[in-house]
Amino acid sequence: WSSDDSSSDLYLSTVGMFLEGGYSLEESIEKADENQKISVDVTFVDEKKANEKPAAAYFFQYMAYILIASLIILVSPLILAFNKKDVSARNKCSAMPFFVRNIQLIAASIVVMLIEFVILIAECMILYPEYIFSTKGVFSILNVLVFELVAGALAYLTGQLISKPTATDIVSNTLGLGFAFLGGVFVPMEIFRSGLLVISRFTPTYWYVVANDAIAQMTSVSEVSGTVCQSLIIEFVYALAVLSLGLLINRMKARERG
Repeated sequence: WSSDDSSSDLYLSTVGMFLEGGYSLEESIEKADENQKISVDVTFVDEKKANEKPAAAYFFQYMAYILIASLIILVSPLILAFNKKDVSARNKCSAMPFFVRNIQLIAASIVVMLIEFVILIAECMILYPEYIFSTKGVFSILNVLVFELVAGALAYLTGQLISKPTATDIVSNTLGLGFAFLGGVFVPMEIFRSGLLVISRFTPTYWYVVANDAIAQMTSVSEVSGTVCQSLIIEFVYALAVLSLGLLINRMKARERG
C-alpha cells in the first residue's frame, strides 16, 4: 500500500463527494483539483524543549487546578457557615471585635491549606524523591506555597459571595477548570493565539505555569531567578487583591445586617 494509492483514493473520494452533492462530473473533477491545491502552514512545538521537562514538573503543574478546586470545596463552606444570619448575630453579641473574628477565620483556613500542602508534597516525595530534594524541588515547593495563597484567597472570596453550600461544587469546577485552561495548565501556552495569551496573563495560573516551566528547565539558579521571582510576586499580589476584596465584601455584608 503506497502513498500514491492513498492519494488516488482520496482524490476519487473527493470527486464522489461532489457528485453526490449534485455537481456534474466535470464540475466535481474541477473542484477536486482545487482542493488538491489547498495547503496549510503547520508549526511544530519544539520537541527538544518539551522532552526536557521532567515528569515531576507536570505533577506540580496540575497541582494548580487541584489547589483551586479543592480549597474552594474545603474552605468556602467554613466561611459560609460563619456568615449565616444567626451565627453572625451571636458573634456580634460577643466581645470579640470584627477584625479578630476575621483573623481567626483566615487562620483556620490557613490550617486547612497547610494540611493539604503537606499531603501534596508528601505524595511528590514518594513519587519523585530525586526531584523534590533538588534545587528545582525547593523552587517548585515555594511556587506551590505562594500559589496556595491565591487559591485560599479565592476560596475565602467564594465563601463571601455564595449563599448555599451546594454552590461550592459549581464554583470550584468553574474557577478551577477556567483558570487551568486559560493559564496553560492543561493546554500548552505555545499553541495559544496572541489574543488569548494576553487574557491568560491576567490569571494567576499563567504566572504559576511560567514559574513552573522556568524551574523545570533551569540549569542554574541565576538563569531563572528573575522569571521565578517576578511570577511569585505577581501571584502574591493577586492573592492580596482577592483577599482584600473578600474582606471588603464581608465588611459590607456585616453593615447591611446591622
